[in-house]
Amino acid sequence: MDSQKSLKILFVGFWHVGLLISEELSAHGEHCVQTETSTEQARTILSRDSQSFDLLITGNRIQEEDDAGMDLVRWTKKNCPKMKTVLISVFSENEEGAFLAGADGFWHTSYDLSGLIQLIKKLFDGSL
Repeated sequence: MDSQKSLKILFVGFWHVGLLISEELSAHGEHCVQTETSTEQARTILSRDSQSFDLLITGNRIQEEDDAGMDLVRWTKKNCPKMKTVLISVFSENEEGAFLAGADGFWHTSYDLSGLIQLIKKLFDGSL
């Protein structure tokens, strides 16, 4: 995979998942992944500079709050409309809700991150 564009990604969810994503992306170029564990912190960061990230990846259930990720996707689409968003979940039935919330992509969580990498590549026209 080409590394034509370095992406800045905000991941919201469990820190260890953010670390795995960061490690996997490093094999495909120099991409920066910042991990936050709360939607409140993510909103604060994005409110300061909505242009600072290319992509938001968020889990759906954050800090034991159901649908917190979908709420964050809705907020991001309203406040940072140019930013791409991906909702990830262990529950495939969340896919329809993710797209209704405005997500650009949905990834059914697995230990094989190749599907997520392909989705990110597709969202950025193969420039990952």
